[in-house]
Amino acid sequence: MKSKTAPLVRPAFTLVELLVVIAIIGVLVALLLPAVQAAREAARRTQCSNQLRQLGIACQNYADVRKAFPPANGKLSPEEKDRNSWKTGNWSYLAFLTPYVERAALKELLDPRFAYDQQTQSVQDFLDTTPIDEFRCPSFAPTQPVRIGAFGSGVSAIVDAGIATHYLAVLGANTDAYPGSDLPNYCGGGNRINENSPYKMLENQAGNGRCHVGDEGKTAINGVITFDSKTSFRQITDGTSKTFLIGESAFGEPADQGTRGWWVGAATTWFYAAHNLTYPLNSAARPGPIHNDVGFGSEHPGGCQFLMADASTQFITEEVSLNILFAQASRAGGEVLADR
Repeated sequence: MKSKTAPLVRPAFTLVELLVVIAIIGVLVALLLPAVQAAREAARRTQCSNQLRQLGIACQNYADVRKAFPPANGKLSPEEKDRNSWKTGNWSYLAFLTPYVERAALKELLDPRFAYDQQTQSVQDFLDTTPIDEFRCPSFAPTQPVRIGAFGSGVSAIVDAGIATHYLAVLGANTDAYPGSDLPNYCGGGNRINENSPYKMLENQAGNGRCHVGDEGKTAINGVITFDSKTSFRQITDGTSKTFLIGESAFGEPADQGTRGWWVGAATTWFYAAHNLTYPLNSAARPGPIHNDVGFGSEHPGGCQFLMADASTQFITEEVSLNILFAQASRAGGEVLADR
């Protein structure tokens, strides 16, 4: 008679062992996740820097052809109706750069004879629904609501199609608004002009020696890309490597942004794709300050990126003093290097 062999007993994990393994995996995930997130943010920051650099090359090419940098707002054609009027929708600097950022087909789509809010319905529909990723920082993932429709048309529709830009032209330094600055104001009491200040602001049309002031606030014109400007390289006397051209404004609550599409420069002197540099970085997000003085900042930890007038990019930390930011925002402030 054959003897029966003992059944094979398979070893198994105990509950305690399983809990220990799960705890170890949890600790490893907790240790690795920040590193993975940091690597992803580093990649996004690099992509953002490259996109800014491409805009810088486009500005350089534009300036080589036109002998001046693009305006923060302006007419695409001298034949446009209401050529000299502030009260029509003017195009942003990005609209002027479309042929230089491999978007020539888009430039051909626009009718230069008309303002941005007077295009055909098919063109307007295309603009209102087509995001351009190169004009947006990848670290600011949410799309913000954007107003569409003609300027002054009352309540306009709100869309969330990713058509805003995060790369805003630096109009210049507004030393008047922030109490932390000890630099000479351009607009004194009663908005009287201080001709001794290098931080020039837009003057009103009355010609009475006063700065322009409206619901949008004051408008700096001491930067490179400014109000209907034609700034040449030789006018950047502070040096192209030390002067801001474009900066990031991609922080805060998306629902509070209250902006318009990337192609909108300004209506009157209410700017959308350009701002004064008025506040320290990563502060003064919408909807707090007056429109033209909305702050520069980003979701990159510790600061934001700026494109310089020589087409290089710099990451500027939020600890940099306001006076240094003003020096870099102005093209001809005459600040010495030690003050930067």
